[in-house]
Amino acid sequence: EKESVLSIYLTNRKHTQAEPISAESAEGADELYKAGLFDQAAKSYEQLIKKAPKNSQAYAGLGKVYIQQSKFEQAAGVLHQAIRYNPTTPSHYANLGIALLGLKDYPEAAKAFEQALKLRPDNQRYQQLYQLAKKGG
Repeated sequence: EKESVLSIYLTNRKHTQAEPISAESAEGADELYKAGLFDQAAKSYEQLIKKAPKNSQAYAGLGKVYIQQSKFEQAAGVLHQAIRYNPTTPSHYANLGIALLGLKDYPEAAKAFEQALKLRPDNQRYQQLYQLAKKGG
């Protein structure tokens, strides 16, 4: 009897751990990202985009993964898509600015941070990044 309880526990535990990897939701993909599992997170975000091509959160998540992987050009591309589908989220613009800083495109980065600040004027991080971009890195 103890073995069957243990096997049920282990089976349930394995199932629970597998759920984020299947990443049927943006939350699951976000958990992979937070855990530093960037390749798996990227695949999850890509799957989400295939299922819901206008999901700005999936594009934004994929952009953050690409930034972590120093794939700044790809990051800028998907973050432009995130902005296209949800132009009122300041973090989309800020992450685009970070990708553009990575590409050393300081004028465009400054514009992205400026847009983020229009939406969230009190954000000190956006302000610091904007100043960095204005100085040219």
